[in-house]
Amino acid sequence: MPGGNTSPGWSRSCRTSPPPRPPPRRCRPPRSARCGCIPAPCSACGWSPLLPAFQARYPELRVELRLAERPARFAEDEIDIELRIGAPPAGPLMQRLLLRSERILVASPGYLAAHPPVRRPDDLLAQHCLAYWLGPDEVTWRFLAAGALQELRIAARLTANNGEVLRELALAGHGIALLDDYTVRDALAAGRLVRLLPGWQVTNLESDQGIYAVFRQAGLLPAKTRAFLDFLVEALPGVVSG
Repeated sequence: MPGGNTSPGWSRSCRTSPPPRPPPRRCRPPRSARCGCIPAPCSACGWSPLLPAFQARYPELRVELRLAERPARFAEDEIDIELRIGAPPAGPLMQRLLLRSERILVASPGYLAAHPPVRRPDDLLAQHCLAYWLGPDEVTWRFLAAGALQELRIAARLTANNGEVLRELALAGHGIALLDDYTVRDALAAGRLVRLLPGWQVTNLESDQGIYAVFRQAGLLPAKTRAFLDFLVEALPGVVSG
C-alpha cells in the first residue's frame, strides 16, 4: 500500500503500558525494648505497672517482656536487658544495680504457734524449711551477725525454683521460707507473715543482693536501652517501697 508499511509489526496498534505501581508502603514497626526477666523481679516486685508509664514517656518504643527460669542468651533470645536477682558473675556483660534488697526468714503466725520458737539459726534444723532450688547441691543458708558468719545446711522440707510458690506455701503455714524483703512486704504489714531472726543477715547466695539490670555493650549503648535503664533506676524503688 502506498505510503504505508505492510510489515506485521507496524500493522498492529501501538500501546503504551502504564508505569509500574510502586510497592505498597509498609508501616515501620516501632523500635522495641526487649526485656527478659526471671519471674521473681517481674511478678513479686510488682513493677509491671511501670511499663505503661514508660511507654507514655516514650510512645515510639514497644516493650517486649519475656519471662524465663534461666539466664538470658542475649544473641539467641534477642534480649536488650535482663533483670536478675543478685549480682551476675564477672564476664563480658555489663550490669547496673537497680534496687538493693535483703533476704529475710518468714513464717505464718499459725505455723509459729504450732512449732518450737526460732531464737538462733541452729533452731531451724528442727523446723520445716522452704528453700529456693539452686541446683542439685545441698541447700546452704548463711547467717551474719556481729561480724561472725555461720553456714547452715538446711534439710528443706520442700524446694521450688519460684519465689512466689515459696511465699504462698509460707502464707499457708507449711514452713519457714527465705525470701526477698520486697516480695513479702505487704504480707508482713498485714500480719500474715512474721519475720524471724531479724538480728541476722541471711542469704542463700554468695553474691550481692538486689535487682540488677544486665545488658550487652559494644561501643555506645543504644538510646532505647539507656532510656529503659534510666527509667527503671528512677521508678523501681518507689514501686517497691510503696
